[in-house]
Amino acid sequence: MTDLKVRAQTALILMAIFLVCLSFGKNTLSVFMFMVGALSCKEMFNVVSAIKQFSKVLNVILLSGLSLIFYYEGVASLLQYDDFVYFIVIIMASVVAADTGAYFVGKNLGKTFTMKLASGISPNKTLAGAFGGILSGGLVFTLLSMILFDLSLLELFLGGCLLVVASIAGDLLQSYCKRQAGMSDSGVLLDGHGGVWDRFDSHKLAIPVFAYMLSVLLV
Repeated sequence: MTDLKVRAQTALILMAIFLVCLSFGKNTLSVFMFMVGALSCKEMFNVVSAIKQFSKVLNVILLSGLSLIFYYEGVASLLQYDDFVYFIVIIMASVVAADTGAYFVGKNLGKTFTMKLASGISPNKTLAGAFGGILSGGLVFTLLSMILFDLSLLELFLGGCLLVVASIAGDLLQSYCKRQAGMSDSGVLLDGHGGVWDRFDSHKLAIPVFAYMLSVLLV
């Protein structure tokens, strides 16, 4: 079985689990989100334990620890709202759209526009892919958010772009931590994807950024 098929099967299983939690409502979905954080935390310790240099250990503990704290604070903040479930759907859909857009744009234009996004951290990511992800994620965010928020399409799109930029930062942060440890994956729980932190790295910063935008919007 090819790696792409394995990744697709694992993604479908994850989606099924997420949809089941979604169908049970706010409490079950919140448990799912906190479990993602807990499993990511375990994998963060695996990464830290693989690092030999003390200075690198401190950097990784600081960066990964802060991202996890921000993630939990973001989830806890969103739990205060009745629309928690819909907020999570918006974030998840926007990040998935951004990942998909980045993949296809990067694959098709990355050889023409070869400028790297962060060559020292993640050499396969290009600026073209990043812009594709920002555009696709921003559009999906706009379409889903216009139902809830009385804002212009431009304001919603810019908010979506900010969310996607945060998700890219979360991805790069995790790539940096793994590079310090000389690891390609943070775990082995998810076939074709690596670990839970690998799969949900983008959400570690996307969720707290969305929570912050929401707090500003509803002041």
